[in-house]
Amino acid sequence: MKNRELPWLPRLVIYPKDVAKITGKSERKARRDLATIRDAKGRRKNDPVTIFEFLEYFPMYTLETVLVMLN
Repeated sequence: MKNRELPWLPRLVIYPKDVAKITGKSERKARRDLATIRDAKGRRKNDPVTIFEFLEYFPMYTLETVLVMLN
């Protein structure tokens, strides 16, 4: 994807509070989901997860939906 094709992103990193808000799960479950994504990607414990990696793991959400929920 070219840069001009991406909508404006407020940030690239997604946090447990964001995941909880988007999915409707508890913040603890959101932390576990992010840990699972890191594990699947071969990342270390404290490495950030991007919005795009979150969308790969949760294909039921679209980028537009996530951006609306984050604003």
